Amino acid sequence: MNIDDVAGRVSYTITIEGDNDFHLLIGNTPVYEAGVTRVFNAEIPGVPPNGTTAEKNKIKQLRAKLLQQFGGIPVCGRNGYLQEHTKIRISGSLFYDTQHKSNPAKCRDVEGESAWEIHPVLDIEKK
Repeated sequence: MNIDDVAGRVSYTITIEGDNDFHLLIGNTPVYEAGVTRVFNAEIPGVPPNGTTAEKNKIKQLRAKLLQQFGGIPVCGRNGYLQEHTKIRISGSLFYDTQHKSNPAKCRDVEGESAWEIHPVLDIEKK
């Protein structure tokens, strides 16, 4: 299922997984509050070793765009989270990631609530 123009309000942190995927943990409150904030994961894959040059370039461009537009978001492991009410727009596919069914995307206390995620992200921008 493809989804377009999903709006979120806050980006808390980016995690970089062992497979080099970027997980963008987004929520619906200006400041993360455990038990109150709803957290959802959007994933930009790492550049695969296989695939066409065009496919690899598209992923590289999207990852560069993420870092350019969201460079102020702390990568998990650094101090703090982005705590501003930033409107974002994400386009991509809705995906049920069985790997996250019992182990959701997480950075310290900020944790995705579901195995459902936007994966792969096809476009992302700050509004």
